[in-house]
Amino acid sequence: MRNGQDRRVPLSRATKALLGHWLSAVCARYGKRNGTMVLNAQVRNAAVKKVGIALTVLWSIGMLAGCTAASPGGTARSPAASGTPSPTATAPTAADIPGVAHYVNAASHVNGPVKYAESPPVGGAHSPVWLNCGIYTAAVPNENAVHDLEHGAVWVTYDPALAVDQIAALRALLPATHALMSPYAGMDSPIVISAWNVQLKVATASDPRLAQFVTQYRNSRSAPEPGAPCTGGLDAPGRLSSSTA
Repeated sequence: MRNGQDRRVPLSRATKALLGHWLSAVCARYGKRNGTMVLNAQVRNAAVKKVGIALTVLWSIGMLAGCTAASPGGTARSPAASGTPSPTATAPTAADIPGVAHYVNAASHVNGPVKYAESPPVGGAHSPVWLNCGIYTAAVPNENAVHDLEHGAVWVTYDPALAVDQIAALRALLPATHALMSPYAGMDSPIVISAWNVQLKVATASDPRLAQFVTQYRNSRSAPEPGAPCTGGLDAPGRLSSSTA
């Protein structure tokens, strides 16, 4: 007998024993009449019934063998399982802004001054006390400003020699919450805007990337604690206005 893939189906020992038992039972009920082997009606009916059972058993074995032969190792697989898996869907990410630099800094709270690799800093160890967000006319402590970045704030810093009209344009750019602005000496660009682990340097306040940066990185999930308070902290000298959150 052959299965669905035209392969011979080997009989197991149990199947062979079953067939042997059946043949023995049939032979035992043969009778001799006038020297000729005959099969009476009772035996004939029983034999037909047992042949049907045997054929059913063999057919079932063939079907099982066909299933197990369909895949290597004797494990049946559905067509979907044997195909190429579909790629995992991922959420779309916003296109990055040209010129934005990315950094890797871990957040931790420390007391005392911190030496930062970036200037202005974009993350890392910082004071346990955050700086109240708003506009400052004097330089602010790095360690407190970095805590604001941890809370999702953006920090606009500018060369103290920047023209007055440029400073006014920067102030108009700031949102009411989670934004900080202060002069910063020694920068290699007239204007720098920072958020946690990201920074953009521009030449003028009219650069459209400044507004894009605020939209994309203020209170973004890249900050360790986006949306955390930006008030109730330290008021540094020269503060003109404040955020409401």
